[in-house]
Amino acid sequence: MVDGGRGWEQAADIADQKANHAAGVSSAKSGAAGKSTADTALSAKVRSALSTEPGLQALAIDVDAASGAITLYGTADTAARRDKAAQVALNVDGVKSVTNHLIILKGS
Repeated sequence: MVDGGRGWEQAADIADQKANHAAGVSSAKSGAAGKSTADTALSAKVRSALSTEPGLQALAIDVDAASGAITLYGTADTAARRDKAAQVALNVDGVKSVTNHLIILKGS
């Protein structure tokens, strides 16, 4: 359950976020350049680090990389886990910055 009884607003925000993220992926795939091999590899390294970090394995986190800049999308059940995900991503070799778009959603 979402704090404050405004679950529908947060659910709408998540849907918007995922739609915007998907739109970005579609345009990148259809563009001439697409994602670089380095970006794809860095995304995989960050996903691996997140999936092996205690307390973060069960979170639904999407990772995007662009020239060393990581963006996290999805949900976390607490602010502490949201912040931990960003810190884990930032500690991955090759990551220059992290933009954290994780939304706190109880029970996620």
